[in-house]
Amino acid sequence: EFTQAFFNLGKLVLLSDNVKFSIEKVNVLPINLYQDKCDYKLVANLTRSLFDYALFETVILPNLISYFESQINVNYQTHNLLEKTFLSLITEYLLVHKKVLDIDYSNTETIIDNYDHLIKTKGLIHLNRLFQGDKKYMESKLNVKITEFIITQIDTWSSDSDILINSLITCPILIVKNSLLIEKIRNLSSKIVDQIDLKLNEESFEDKEMTQMELNCYFLSLTIRSLSLLSETVSSNLIINLICKLNRVKESLKNELKINFDFNSFDLSSNHLLHCLYLCENNEKNDLSLILDYLKIELSSAYASNRLNSIKLLSKYFVNVLSLNDENENILDICLKTELTPASLDEYRQKIYYLQKLDPIVCNKLINSENASREIPLRYLFGILYENFKLLWEPSVKLIQSWAADMKINDFWQIFSEFLSDLTHKIECKGHAWRKRQNKMDIDENDMDFNLMKCLDKYRYANMNSIDYMNNRLLMCKSMQGFASICEGKTRMLIPLFFRFMNNEYYKEENRLLSTSYDDLTKKYTRGNSN
Repeated sequence: EFTQAFFNLGKLVLLSDNVKFSIEKVNVLPINLYQDKCDYKLVANLTRSLFDYALFETVILPNLISYFESQINVNYQTHNLLEKTFLSLITEYLLVHKKVLDIDYSNTETIIDNYDHLIKTKGLIHLNRLFQGDKKYMESKLNVKITEFIITQIDTWSSDSDILINSLITCPILIVKNSLLIEKIRNLSSKIVDQIDLKLNEESFEDKEMTQMELNCYFLSLTIRSLSLLSETVSSNLIINLICKLNRVKESLKNELKINFDFNSFDLSSNHLLHCLYLCENNEKNDLSLILDYLKIELSSAYASNRLNSIKLLSKYFVNVLSLNDENENILDICLKTELTPASLDEYRQKIYYLQKLDPIVCNKLINSENASREIPLRYLFGILYENFKLLWEPSVKLIQSWAADMKINDFWQIFSEFLSDLTHKIECKGHAWRKRQNKMDIDENDMDFNLMKCLDKYRYANMNSIDYMNNRLLMCKSMQGFASICEGKTRMLIPLFFRFMNNEYYKEENRLLSTSYDDLTKKYTRGNSN
C-alpha cells in the first residue's frame, strides 16, 4: 500500500503542469520510482499511467529498461512473466501513442520532394535508436532474454494471440538484425497464409468479435511489416507469393458473397505487402508481371499509400516502355504528381491541372492501344473519387465519362463493372461490421485495463469508418448518366447489383430504423405509465 501511494504521488508530480525540474534533477524522482524492490505489476501500471509524460522516452524508458534488467538478474520470474510484461508495455505504448498500425500517410509526409525518403527510412527510427543505440541495453541480459523469447514465440505460434502480436510489433525495435529471427518470420508468414486458406473453407462466419481468418490476416500484416523493417533483402518472390495467395482468398470471399467479416483486415495486409515489395531492391519485371493485374486494381484503392506504392511498382514494371510528353512525363508520372498534390483549397487547382492530363485525348498520345498500361488512367480516376474533397469529384466524373466514350465498350465495362461490384461488396461488409459494432456497445469503453484485441478492433473500425464507399458508389452511378447507352446493354450485371442493394442494405437499414423507433416508443410508453 505504501508503494502504491508513493507511485500515485510520483505520478501526480511528474504529470503536473505546475512542477518543473531542472535538467540535473529531472531524473531523480524516476530513479526512486523504478527501484529493484518494487513489484513488477505495480511498476507496469505506473509506466502505463506515465505514457503521456513529455519526457517518457528520454527519462522513463531508460529507467524501465534498468528495472527489468535488474529483475532478470536478481529475481527472475517463472513462465516468462517479465518478458511478457515488458513486451506488453512497449506494444501498448507503440499502438496507443505511435500508431504503428496506421494504414495511411499524412499529406505532409507525401509531398513529392520527400516521398522516396519517407518510404525508405521505414519509420520508427527514433525508437530503433533508443534501444539499438543503447550499448548498455544491447549488452544486457534483458536483451538476450527478450530476443530468445520473441524468437520462441514466433517459431511456436502458440494460441496466445496477444503474445504473438506483441512479439511481431516490437521485434523491429528491440532486436538488431538477426538472421534466425528473419528466417522464423519468413516461415511464420507461409504458415499464416496456409491457415488463411484453410479457414476460408472451414470458417462458419458467425457474428463474433473477430473471426480467426481476420485475425490471421492481421498476423500476416504484422509479419510482413516486421520483415520490411528488419531486413533490407526480403525476397520479392516471397512477397509476391503472399500477395497472390491473399488475393485468391479475397476473390473467393467476394465471389461467394460472404460479408460476415471485416474486409479492412485484408486491406491492412495488402498495404504492408505493397510497402514491403516496394522496399525490395531486387524487383524483376518478370516477378512483377505475376501481380500486374493486382497492381492495376490497387490504383483504385481507397488508401493513398496503396495507390502510391502501386504507381511506384508499376513504374518499375513499365520502365522504358511508356511514351513521354513534352514535359518529359509518362502516364504514371502524371498519376504520381496528381496523388502527391494535396487536396486542399491552396493546391486543388494544381491537382485538377494534373487530373486534366488524364483525359483520353491527351493520354492516347502516350499509350499504345495494345499496351497493358491503357487502363491505368481510368482505374486511377476511380481511386480519386475516394478523396474527401468535393471540388475534385465533378472533374473526375467527367473524365470517367470521356474514357467510356473513348474505349471499346467491352474493355471499359469490364473495368467499370469489376470496380462497381467490388465497391458493393465492401459496402455490404462495412454495413455488417457497423451493425456488429452496434451490438457490442454494451462493452465498457471506459475500461482502464489495456486490451490488445480491443485496440486492434478500434483500428479496424477507425480505418473502415474513415472511407466513404457509399459516396464513391453514388459518384460512379452519377458518371453512368454520361454513358447510359452502354448501361442499357449491361442490365444483366446491373439488375443483380440493384437487388443486392435492396436485400443487403435498404431492407436491413429500414428494419433497423423501424426497430429503433419501436424501442423508443416502448421506452416512452413505459416511462409514461411509471409516472
